Amino acid sequence: MGYVVDLSENQEHNEIPMLIVQLQAQVTYTTQAGGTHCVHPYVQGVLVPLLAGEFDTEGKLHDLWFPSSGYSNLAAFAFEYMERVPLIRRLLEEAELDGILEPIDSKEGIMMWLAEWGEAWVPVCIKEDPNPEAMNYTAIKALKGRYAILTYQNSD
Repeated sequence: MGYVVDLSENQEHNEIPMLIVQLQAQVTYTTQAGGTHCVHPYVQGVLVPLLAGEFDTEGKLHDLWFPSSGYSNLAAFAFEYMERVPLIRRLLEEAELDGILEPIDSKEGIMMWLAEWGEAWVPVCIKEDPNPEAMNYTAIKALKGRYAILTYQNSD
């Protein structure tokens, strides 16, 4: 049995985005996500705090998810995620994370991930060929190609 860490209780999580890289680990991370749906998804892995550019959870990031349902269920998961790929790319660009992260861009890939997603809980992939000049490159260079969750402060 491992440890469970609730990031919503962590002040640093409220100030900077974090990446939870899916790995076999003794730690499972969770946080409040999905806006006012107040869900608590979880994933086992390692936590990587990120430096980021613009990361306005009350403005553009909030608008990315709403007025949608704010959180997906597995029945609509792949379709909804694939429709949001251009918006997720924009989120990564504006946060200056597009040099290291990308949306999962195939239905097969996203269904293999089988994670719920929504505001403050976004499945991404660490690029196979991350930009060595990008912010956070040294933090993720050994993890390239792995699936991860980009998480940040929930707007609720």
